[in-house]
Amino acid sequence: MIRRKLTEFEKAQIVAQRRAEHLRQFWFWSNEVEVIVEDYTDDGGNPRVTIRVKS
Repeated sequence: MIRRKLTEFEKAQIVAQRRAEHLRQFWFWSNEVEVIVEDYTDDGGNPRVTIRVKS
């Protein structure tokens, strides 16, 4: 698959989805997460996402 640029809407959807997943998995933690979505997908067409836990 070819790399492509993600739209701002797609990036916002990914951020919301990953935050929700983190809250479901770690609901007992009070830490916030920072979700970083890069502008371009990887070579497989998947978004490149980094999740950092703020303590």
